[in-house]
Amino acid sequence: MKKIKNVVLLIIFLLLSAGIFYLGWIQIHLDENTYAVAFTKSAGYGERVYKPGTFSWSIQRIIPGNFKLIKVKILPRSFSFSKNGELPSGNVYGKFMTGEPDFSYSLSFSVSYLLKEKSLPGLFRENLINPESMEQFYRVIEDKLTSLIQTAVLKKLNESSKSDYKDLLSIDFSDSAAALVQENLPYISVKDLTVTNLDFPDIALYKKAKENYFSYLSSRALIDTEVKQKAAEDEIREASKIELLKKYGDLLKKYPELVQVLSADSSLRSNVIPSISLPGEKKDE
Repeated sequence: MKKIKNVVLLIIFLLLSAGIFYLGWIQIHLDENTYAVAFTKSAGYGERVYKPGTFSWSIQRIIPGNFKLIKVKILPRSFSFSKNGELPSGNVYGKFMTGEPDFSYSLSFSVSYLLKEKSLPGLFRENLINPESMEQFYRVIEDKLTSLIQTAVLKKLNESSKSDYKDLLSIDFSDSAAALVQENLPYISVKDLTVTNLDFPDIALYKKAKENYFSYLSSRALIDTEVKQKAAEDEIREASKIELLKKYGDLLKKYPELVQVLSADSSLRSNVIPSISLPGEKKDE
């Protein structure tokens, strides 16, 4: 009887051990391409990312109500976008070139990207991701990627000296786009960036038109400065004449007999009293 009792106790122990092992076994709950982060009431989100195919066990799963496994399925995603626009101030610069060239552009790209699983703990802690609204999360990401890639591509094209369509298609935008994405969306990895359509104006012509525009502004600013300077000089000159006349007026009040002298001798009057143009009065030609 004692032997049977020991065997029963051993079986119970093994069953309890197996049950505890199963309860704490995390990997078995992860499907293919599914990653998870643990959340506990005592510590919040953990740092570890649980991966399918990698053995993982936690004693905290045994404590009822304390441990929650938050799962996210991560697969490569793809989307396409097209953007039409005009180079900065292209419509203005074009007016300073013969024929007023068009500096509008059209871009179309296909993008493949992947959410980095190692970023999951940080994304959960910052409330940037929710397993129940992943599509909304990805829509926001794709809008941001579109803007970042467009910025990187336009910068690369502006720096390029190529203008032929085939030459433009040979430009590798991946590195510059990936660098900008890494800086602004460090939890996203761009796997592929393919040009599907690229219609871009001649950069050399655009730069020449821009140069012509600023040359025009410089010339106009110089002319405006000269006109203002001349107007200021005329104003000072007229003000000086008025001030001199005031002094003559004071002098004539003090010595009225000078009026008769000046009236009798017109040549003396013209030499002593300057001619001025009052506001609204035209000078004699």
